[in-house]
Amino acid sequence: MRSRRPHAGQSWANIASPGANRNQPAYRDWRCVIAAQFTGVFMSIAMTRLILYVRDVTALKSFYQTFFGFDVLEEIEGEWVVLKAGPVELALHLVGRPYRYRPLAPGSGNAKLVFSMPSGMAALREQLLRAGVQMSAPKRYDGFAYTMCDGQDPEGNVFQLSQSDPDNLGA
Repeated sequence: MRSRRPHAGQSWANIASPGANRNQPAYRDWRCVIAAQFTGVFMSIAMTRLILYVRDVTALKSFYQTFFGFDVLEEIEGEWVVLKAGPVELALHLVGRPYRYRPLAPGSGNAKLVFSMPSGMAALREQLLRAGVQMSAPKRYDGFAYTMCDGQDPEGNVFQLSQSDPDNLGA
């Protein structure tokens, strides 16, 4: 079978199920088709870094160092910084000039950074609140062995603190 790749203006979804109705499972599950074409590749891929494009690298670096204790791995002052955030690095990259002065819409991003901890979530949440960080109330869901709460960093990026229930720590 010849490998098909999208051309300009065409998405992987169109390649996986051309002409499909968006409500049909074939359209929704196009990733399965892609995975089948490249069997084995996904087993060796690991996410190692998340890059946020930000307006103030220095302010966000300070925020994540102060409240989360992340160490700096590399830095170009005011333009780029990589923080060690457990097994994944959090990189802060100065957004391009045309985007620096557009109004911010807090919480409008489509990503949420999740920071897991074995204990101390309530104390960290209180510390963040005292510092003026917008934080939601802690929440739990039936069948989910975690307590969590959401917050926003100084540029409105949503993050979540997640703490495993004591009974679930060894699981």
